[in-house]
Amino acid sequence: MEGCVAVAVPPTIPAKRRVLLAEDDLRLRVALTRVLGGAGYDVIVPTGPVLARLAKAGAFAVVVARLGVIVDYQAVEGSEYRPFDPNQGNYTMEGFISARVAPGTEVAGIFHHVSRHLSDRPKAFAVAYNEIGARVMRRQTFGPTTVDLEVEGGRAVQHSYVDYTWLGEAQLLVRHPVNEKVGVFAHGVGQAFAVNELVAQRGAQLGGLIEAGIRLTGRGGALEIFAGYEKRVDADPLDRLSQRWGLLGFRVLNR
Repeated sequence: MEGCVAVAVPPTIPAKRRVLLAEDDLRLRVALTRVLGGAGYDVIVPTGPVLARLAKAGAFAVVVARLGVIVDYQAVEGSEYRPFDPNQGNYTMEGFISARVAPGTEVAGIFHHVSRHLSDRPKAFAVAYNEIGARVMRRQTFGPTTVDLEVEGGRAVQHSYVDYTWLGEAQLLVRHPVNEKVGVFAHGVGQAFAVNELVAQRGAQLGGLIEAGIRLTGRGGALEIFAGYEKRVDADPLDRLSQRWGLLGFRVLNR
């Protein structure tokens, strides 16, 4: 659950201009201070009672809901036909609407679609599913350290080839800044798939991922370098077999 809700006191209110953060986020607070400090703004994190009094007085409005779309493409590369052989293309599309139900806690309804395709290999039928479900997101801070927890579950309302009926996932992300430019993180994911046992004569499937690394933050983005381990359910779209592998890689993010 990246980011915070930022709210500003209108200039009609006397005293210094302030930007209030509904949640403490060190990276966001440092960035806002750098950008707005020269314009005479203070960036502060008021306590819950102070926020409540300001909201009651009409000093500002807090954004409590959001609507969004997630689109993701993943290419899987092997070496079956050539040294660098992209063999799969996995598409994920999701729409969600969420509401902030408490400080640091958000609840969302989701529509989630996944389709899996082979590259340079014949496949005459679809491998895909649609899921309708819910997600709960919680952020907790311990000094400069942030802990993000996400738990979601849903029903497979349409599926092609796959045997999933219910899906569940939990994620835990811990970040700790070393300084303004460097931080460390650890990330874990657990997945559970309930299945129709009559389709492929198998029971529920469990998967997951753990990774840890360093995060380098620049002016326009961030670079994460990580290592980890994954057990992926149905690693090949057609074989219905889980696979395990180590991970070593990097991600480029827009902060």
